[in-house]
Amino acid sequence: MRVLSLFQLTAGFSSPIGENPIFGLLQLNMGVVKFPVCEVLFDHSLFSSLDELKRFEIARGMLEDANLSFEERRFPDVKSIYLKALPAWETIVEDKGLTAKISSLPPYQRKFSSGYLYTKVMERGLEALERLDEKSDAINGYMQLLEQTTYVPHHRGDWFNRLTILLIRVDKRLDAAAKLLLRGIRDHLVRPQHRLELCDRLRRISNRLTAPTRKQITCQETSWTVREPVVVEIRGKLCPTEQSGRSGFHVMFMQQDSASRVEELALTHYLEAGFSQGVHAEGSLFTSLFGLLCWDIIYEQPIANVFRSKYQTAPLDLTCPTFHTSRKAAIEAKIETITGQSIADSAAACLAVWNQQNGVHTPVVSWDLIPSCEYLSGLLHCFQPRQLGRIVHRYANDFAAVRAGFPDLTLWNPVTKALKVVEVKGPNDRLSHKQSIWIDFLMDIGVDVEVCHVVASGAKRKSSVLEDV
Repeated sequence: MRVLSLFQLTAGFSSPIGENPIFGLLQLNMGVVKFPVCEVLFDHSLFSSLDELKRFEIARGMLEDANLSFEERRFPDVKSIYLKALPAWETIVEDKGLTAKISSLPPYQRKFSSGYLYTKVMERGLEALERLDEKSDAINGYMQLLEQTTYVPHHRGDWFNRLTILLIRVDKRLDAAAKLLLRGIRDHLVRPQHRLELCDRLRRISNRLTAPTRKQITCQETSWTVREPVVVEIRGKLCPTEQSGRSGFHVMFMQQDSASRVEELALTHYLEAGFSQGVHAEGSLFTSLFGLLCWDIIYEQPIANVFRSKYQTAPLDLTCPTFHTSRKAAIEAKIETITGQSIADSAAACLAVWNQQNGVHTPVVSWDLIPSCEYLSGLLHCFQPRQLGRIVHRYANDFAAVRAGFPDLTLWNPVTKALKVVEVKGPNDRLSHKQSIWIDFLMDIGVDVEVCHVVASGAKRKSSVLEDV
């Protein structure tokens, strides 16, 4: 089993082999599981020595234990693992030679270092310290993480957020928090959704800062905002029970004598209002359009070291900035083609990929969301070429950042060419920063987008538009 585990090191995404190695390999041998066809091309080993591989395996075992303990809410056990890993992590980040070596690697290759895995253990440990109410130790830990930029740099926005929240709410050190917020806003490694959150937090505390600290803040660093979408309300009968889920409890509403989540209630409403097609799929449908339009760029470009096995579901750098930089010419040519040709031509290209690749295990296309060629063609004809080009650019530029936050519902009518994207909110729910940035982008490219609040009958109105369902 350990050999099979090592075999899956380069899977990158959830793989049927990794979830149950023996059963997965049997399915693969029977032809039940299909992987994308790609060119395996690499010019160096992931590990320079057996000792390096052993250190990686030790760190990976600790991370697995920390994650399992955290999921089972055994926070003292997570803390113990964190304290055990801390000296090893400190030794690694203080090693200038090793740091220089790892920093020279692209981000996706750094994931195969013990330092990367120990940094993930640190994250889990700090989350556990917060839940154990050991906030001062958590503050010190987040400061340690931010002092290095080599390992897990794409999480720096999360670290700035957690640290500044602790400084404001626990230590009441507003000026120190403001200086860290400024540092995070100016950090080029912080992703847009986190930068927006840091800007909002700095704006909220700016009037409570001392005069010297306020002078360090420029208007530009607190004025970044996103456009406000159209907001509508629909009303329904509140169900007396709640339904549990991965993210907690969901408020339920009655729909045709059965309990429904707010997204299902809203989907029914819009389907009755002129849209013949609609899905509650969040970003999966738009991600699938990107995957179909760019299948050749994702799987057929001869990029070294991103495919190290023919059993990968995606290139190792798909979620890294190097995905765009190493394929820049091909991506720009693809966008130029999409924006310059008719929607019928783009639809034909997508349909060709759909027919050839349907069922292949991939994170970029959800085949079950596209049941037929007619269904896919009808959806694509509701877009303008310029909109598809902008969508491809957004996904190709930072796939990891845009996977989350897309609105809940996508609705369209192939006859009228109407397209609408809707974020559904239940009682006391509000937009996240990731959602706000996605909505701002969709508005910018001309997609009809709105936020739909589902409220209980008799509740106070939040907008001027109100419909009963």
